[in-house]
Amino acid sequence: MAKFPQAADAASLASGLNVAPLSEEDVIAYNAKKPPVPLAALYVEPTPTPLDYPFAIMPGLDPAKTAAAQAVHEALDTAGFRDLLGEQGLRSPDGTWGAGFSAPTGAPSPAGGPPSATPNAGGKAAGDFDPVTLDRSLATWTAVTAPGRMLAVMDVSGSMLERVPEADNATRMAVTLSAAQAGLNLFDDSWALGLWTFSTALDGSKDWRELVPIGPLSSNRSQALGALRSITPKADGDTGLYDTMLAAYKEVQDGWAADRVNSIVLFTDGKNDDANGISEQDLLAQLKQLADTRRPVQVIILGIGDGVDEAQLKRITDVTGGGVFVTKDPTKIGDIFLKALALRPAAPR
Repeated sequence: MAKFPQAADAASLASGLNVAPLSEEDVIAYNAKKPPVPLAALYVEPTPTPLDYPFAIMPGLDPAKTAAAQAVHEALDTAGFRDLLGEQGLRSPDGTWGAGFSAPTGAPSPAGGPPSATPNAGGKAAGDFDPVTLDRSLATWTAVTAPGRMLAVMDVSGSMLERVPEADNATRMAVTLSAAQAGLNLFDDSWALGLWTFSTALDGSKDWRELVPIGPLSSNRSQALGALRSITPKADGDTGLYDTMLAAYKEVQDGWAADRVNSIVLFTDGKNDDANGISEQDLLAQLKQLADTRRPVQVIILGIGDGVDEAQLKRITDVTGGGVFVTKDPTKIGDIFLKALALRPAAPR
């Protein structure tokens, strides 16, 4: 909880944790302390597996203990106890809540219906789930939270200096870096991460520059954060996307790690613009030749602004596997980054 923003200023919001899986009880307890930045609850669909406190009467007890346990169980199922549970931020087993429940905005009530507009009036959320949904949810959660090995590649071409009116006139670069820093907070120390930037002729004749080699966040998290904060666009730089993509793919594949999703996440606001680089035909041909089902590399491309050629980018991911996510509004880069992470369950290992 200490990683959430502790102040409402721009710096705290950019560096603090912006999203995390929490129980409803956690959200209620956090907001009850009146933090500078309260949490907003986002309820996912389909309804995930509920957290609960099981109650069971064990067989083989003497009659007196069995009767006492049954009496306790009956008391727990009364309306009065439901209100006591509500005061602690807990629902009843069937998903209903009591009058003391401070439901976060958007809390589902009743099941399958619209969000409740009267948080303390009592309500219900889904309490039951079918085995298929349970198995799918658990499998997805296991895949999403599995350690990953990722190379993040940031576009630093001159167009990243363009201003974004919707973000208090910050540059595209600043908005993208803010989202990247927030994304870094989602990954625990079991992840391995590297960081490159790219434009044209950024490092001698190379269009890309390595800022942080791929390594465990347990040892290079501070280095990665520091590198992100130091990134500045190359004012006269173009977009050497093809050469960079090929080099990044080789880098991730060469160090391929089993039992992880090995991936490239590339942020760009344009299309390939490099007269001295390889052609699209050459790139696709080489990627096809490199592709190895024993060492798969997932490519995720995040496009920002109206200068992105989505079809061009999709032709790349059609070869490598992965996906392209484009938003014309740079302030939505954080949203599409989260959507991109949802690809991980389907990624081969």
